[in-house]
This record gives sequence, C-alpha cells and structure tokens, in this order.
Amino acid sequence: MEALSVGKSMDGMMAKANSCFPTTSKPIAKKAWMEGRELYLGDVSGAERVLTPVYFDIDMHKTVYLMDCITGTLFKPKGGKCLTSDQLHLNHFTKQDGLDIKLLKIKGFRFMGDE
Repeated sequence: MEALSVGKSMDGMMAKANSCFPTTSKPIAKKAWMEGRELYLGDVSGAERVLTPVYFDIDMHKTVYLMDCITGTLFKPKGGKCLTSDQLHLNHFTKQDGLDIKLLKIKGFRFMGDE
C-alpha cells in the first residue's frame, strides 16, 4: 500500500481540507489530485466510500491510515477504527477498478442545509 503525505487538520484527527479530493475544481485539478494515488472502495458503517492511503507530513514514522477522499476522515487499515469520529467504523476495504471515474463524476460536495 503506497501512502502519500497529507497535512493534519487543526480541528482533530483528520486531514486538512486541501489534502482532500477537490470536488468543486475543474477536471484537470481532479486528475492531478488522483495522480499517484491508490484508491480503495471501503464499507464505512454501511456506506460506500472511496479511500486512499496517507500519512501525516509531520509524522516521522509515516504511520499509514486510510483517508476518505472527500471528507478527510481517517481510519486504521487494520481493525477499521475511525480516528475522526466514534460514530464511524471501516468494516472492510478492497482495491477496485473505476474508482477514479467515480470521483471524477462528483460535481460538488453539499453539506446539510445548503440550498
């Protein structure tokens, strides 16, 4: 599993927003973000999520986590413990073809309450 470096959020155990997949960017920026990344399909508490292996840029041990590409939520690959929330759990994950296309189809990420 080849992990890439991400910045750690000041808000908790998650990746900085600029380390996540750019959902509102042009296709060229989205493709650039995916370059060199391994993508996995994960079952997170019953929902499908696209994950990528990462480590914190400040971690000299380069501990690998699986990051939800959209939210920056982090999971331990072994055991599936979520480091960001006690409400989520990574049940399993698999390498799958076509996940890059799935990410490219995302037009934007809306939050609850957005009109």
